[in-house]
Amino acid sequence: MKNVNSWYAIYTNPRAESKVAERIAELGIEVYCPTVTDIRQWSDRKKKVVRPLFTSYVFVRINIKQFETVRNVYGAVNFVRHLSKPAKIRDIEIKAVKDFLSKVNTSTIFFEPFDEVKINAGVFKGNKGIVQQVGKNTLRIILSELKISVIAQISKSEVEKK
Repeated sequence: MKNVNSWYAIYTNPRAESKVAERIAELGIEVYCPTVTDIRQWSDRKKKVVRPLFTSYVFVRINIKQFETVRNVYGAVNFVRHLSKPAKIRDIEIKAVKDFLSKVNTSTIFFEPFDEVKINAGVFKGNKGIVQQVGKNTLRIILSELKISVIAQISKSEVEKK
């Protein structure tokens, strides 16, 4: 069999994804631990929290000879398996995750009622509006540019503040 590097998923101990990724990277192995930034609300403040997109999983690009090295990293439990073999993940699937995160990582932008926004995607692309209500992942926007009053519920990832 060829000595080609392929992507594999590793199951990790709970809340150990970033440490496992760090330890694997120190070995000179390509590792990917996709993360998202959330805004967490406490009674007295809001805080940005970076968390793994996939809980208890890290992706590595390795060849067959590196399996034991990766498996022996402290915090790594085992490889994700399919039909009793470590499951290969296609490059296109890792690229899709990276593309998704590059487009969706807007959770760090705070929207408030009466903010002016421009819509960058969807059927209302190019229109401007005013935020009426803020949801967890969506905004209710008043689109007055259309010469009629339309209220549209639009994903936060499809708008930008003016």
